[in-house]
This record gives sequence, structure tokens and C-alpha cells, in this order.
Amino acid sequence: MALGTRDLSQTVYHHLRRAILSSELLPGDKLSHQALAQRLGVSNTPLREAFNKLSQEGYVQHIQNRGYFVSDFTRREVAELLDVREALEIHVLRPAIERMNPNSLRALRAAQEAYRKTVAGGSDPDRLRCDREFHLTLAETSGNQTLTQMLGQVFDRINLKRHIRALFPDRGEKALAEHKTLLAALEARDLSRARAALQRHLKNNRESVLRRMREDTSSLRRIR
Repeated sequence: MALGTRDLSQTVYHHLRRAILSSELLPGDKLSHQALAQRLGVSNTPLREAFNKLSQEGYVQHIQNRGYFVSDFTRREVAELLDVREALEIHVLRPAIERMNPNSLRALRAAQEAYRKTVAGGSDPDRLRCDREFHLTLAETSGNQTLTQMLGQVFDRINLKRHIRALFPDRGEKALAEHKTLLAALEARDLSRARAALQRHLKNNRESVLRRMREDTSSLRRIR
């Protein structure tokens, strides 16, 4: 495959991924080769490459003889993603604390302050974005870039489910307090306290996400 085609494929991939994560494209929407080729000014080859990559990452699904559709996630799939998130975050905690320094603590405090501002007056997508940033900042402190990238992808797929659903109004305040407890343990470099705080935070988050999905079954859309 020519370099130019690879570049186009990456451009199309990032365009479609952004459209899915911003809810411009919703679960169940069909991805039309012809319409997208005309809109993006590309041939079918980079589109096909982008579709394949998005399919491998779980953002779209291919239905034989029908084409590609934006994926929706069942509660089981979201629960599995939450399991993966917990495993990655708990694993990263020890090396993150071992590598903690004044710069990484400043970055965590800045991420926490940004999250506080979105809880006080931001939108749900802004809150999710800042929550993601706080946790990825902690993961980056470990120095494990592969793990951090994987965690970011898991966040994106979990949050994809929540972009089109209202969040519980009080969850932001509770999560903010949980972040504060975790941050205090990180500042003290107390692994045991930090692990307990993180596990409690992840447990509460899991319960909130899955409960919201149970109460919002009307927006679990079928593939058309």
C-alpha cells in the first residue's frame, strides 16, 4: 500500500473516531462508503482500511451483506471494559508512586483542579474529559506508555456509552472527593492508602455507570 494511501487511511480513521466519540455518529448509524467517500474526498481503499481498524478497536461492527455500523455496547461489554480499566489502574499504581516527583504531583493537582471546575459548572462531556485526564496523568507517571495508551482507549470506549446519556447529577461531586482522597495518598506516597482509595473510587464509578445503563434502556439502540 502506498504511503499516501496509509496517510489517507489514518486521516479517515481519526476523523471517524472523533465523530463517534463526539456523538456526531451515534450507535446504530450506518457508515456509507459512497457518502463518506464523497464527503471526505477519498477512495474506497483508505475508507476500508479505516473501517477495519475501527472494527478491531470495537468502535464499529461489520454485518455481512449489510455493511459497517457504529457499535453500541451491551451492559456486559461495558462491565468487561470496567474490569480492564480497574486491572490497568491498579497495576500502574506502584510504579507511579515509585516515580512520583514534584512535577508529576503538580500535573496531578492541575488535572484535579480542572476536574473541580467542570464539576462546578462544566458540561458532562467536559467532566468526562477531565476525569480521563486525571487518571491518565497518574498512569503516565508510571513511565509505561503502552499501558497509558491502552487505558486511554478503554476510557474512550467506556465514555462512548456515556456521551449520549445524562450522568447522575451528584456523581461528579462524589468523584471529586474520591480523587481528593486518592491524591492525598499519592502525595504521601502511601501505596496501601492509595490502592484502597482507588479501588473504592473505581467500585463507585462502576456502580454508577452500570446503574445508569439499567435505568436508561430506551437509548440502547438496535442496529438498523
